[in-house]
Amino acid sequence: MEPFLVDVYAIHPRGHDIHLGGGLFLAPSAEAAETMATEEYWKPQLAKQGFDIGFHTDLPGTGPR
Repeated sequence: MEPFLVDVYAIHPRGHDIHLGGGLFLAPSAEAAETMATEEYWKPQLAKQGFDIGFHTDLPGTGPR
């Protein structure tokens, strides 16, 4: 398990984005950490409004992953 710093964004096709939150997630991979962050921060009604989900994920101490 490694610590991944994940920020979650709702991104609209018209260029709007909303930072939903983020945090440190202990996971075996960046993808697993993003799944955990999705479960914590994503709201299904955002998809109904046309938003997609986006991430900024870092492995602390080494930079973007």
